[in-house]
Amino acid sequence: MLKLNGKYILWDHWVKSYQRDVLNPVRIFHKLTEEHFNLTCGRRMRNHLAFDILGHRMLELIEV
Repeated sequence: MLKLNGKYILWDHWVKSYQRDVLNPVRIFHKLTEEHFNLTCGRRMRNHLAFDILGHRMLELIEV
């Protein structure tokens, strides 16, 4: 759980935003894959996955 401008961002917000983007014919954030959200023990340690999800583009996707 993160806090931005006094409001909390939950993991569920990211997941729902990704799912909405996947169903959109004109995807906003092509970089995200199922690998970013269905983490195994080995994947949890990969920094590039966290950078993709916590990046500025993902915040734009959540705000839509």
